[in-house]
Amino acid sequence: SQNVLDETLLAAEIKKQPEIAAMLRDAGAKPLPKPDIDPALLAALAGRYTAPNVPTPATVVLEDGLLKLNGLGRAFEYRPLDAKTFVSLTQPATDKLIFEMDGKNVKGFDFVNAFTKLRFTPEAK
Repeated sequence: SQNVLDETLLAAEIKKQPEIAAMLRDAGAKPLPKPDIDPALLAALAGRYTAPNVPTPATVVLEDGLLKLNGLGRAFEYRPLDAKTFVSLTQPATDKLIFEMDGKNVKGFDFVNAFTKLRFTPEAK
């Protein structure tokens, strides 16, 4: 579908894969708009988070405009849709991080995919 082409083009551009991006454009992919998000807000999302029934904390880092989640035995990359919602580069239709904020403080986020929804909160310091 057009949406899959467009999402894949955006992922190729983010991952700096010009050959793949060119092939996708030739196939009809159109660039998606990139949201304008305050860099300080993005930086505030980084940290360690815990969830019930998840044995080890998850770490969120900001790198090259992406949020990278290391946890659940894997590493995931997410791009912003808006200031609170991030979608997976590999599974944008189903995999999301949805953050809850209290002013400038992160209250937590939901890790959502086709199979589960887990609530993560900042690790106690």
